[in-house]
Amino acid sequence: MDIYEILKELNINYKKYDYDKNAKTCEEITNLLPKDMPGVRTKNLLLKIKKKDEYIMVMVDENKKVDLKKLSKKLQVKNLSFASEAQLKELFDIELGSLSYIAFLNYKKDNFKVIIDKEMWESNEEFDSHPNKLGTVLLLKKEDIIKIFKHAKVFPEYMEFEGK
Repeated sequence: MDIYEILKELNINYKKYDYDKNAKTCEEITNLLPKDMPGVRTKNLLLKIKKKDEYIMVMVDENKKVDLKKLSKKLQVKNLSFASEAQLKELFDIELGSLSYIAFLNYKKDNFKVIIDKEMWESNEEFDSHPNKLGTVLLLKKEDIIKIFKHAKVFPEYMEFEGK
């Protein structure tokens, strides 16, 4: 189903910003967006627990670094690594660089955990997101992101991450 149709069904409003779809990194994309664009630029990482069919999506401010060794220790899991492009495609049917909470509207499995940076979540009301493709960023309010998670039956955990 079309993402925009689902957002409409869920009564979710958004602001849409287009950029050159050849930009892939958070830094490149941010440099192409309006400087006065409100909200938080997020970085969303798809992580896999090696030797298990379990995944973790981490959502943090784009300026924070996620130390996989420290995160593995906090979560008490071994061998945490970045998921492959093929796994991203299989799970969400999206391309590398376009992962966000909106991807859960197309989510196909239940072997997933979502972890959101607690400080970022608590201190902001709007967050950016790719609508499952590069070249566009949507800005959504926190209350609408919660609607997406409820619709997708995803229950995020909140965790402290180091950095600004």
